Amino acid sequence: NPTSDNLFLSTDAVKLNNFTIKIYDLYGQVVESTMLSSIDESIDVSNLKNGVYFIQLTLNEKTYTAKFVKQ
Repeated sequence: NPTSDNLFLSTDAVKLNNFTIKIYDLYGQVVESTMLSSIDESIDVSNLKNGVYFIQLTLNEKTYTAKFVKQ
């Protein structure tokens, strides 16, 4: 789903702590990188230009990637 201000993550995992989030543009450039302490935190993407991005979550040496649209 498109977002304009905040990106919310959902997972089936019971507890996720201290994971790294990276956001990439379509050219593979990292445009945002942060470490979150809880999956309950939202990610502010209001500073990104409109377009398609990929979000990468890294936890315990496992990496998960998803696509999102910023409007």
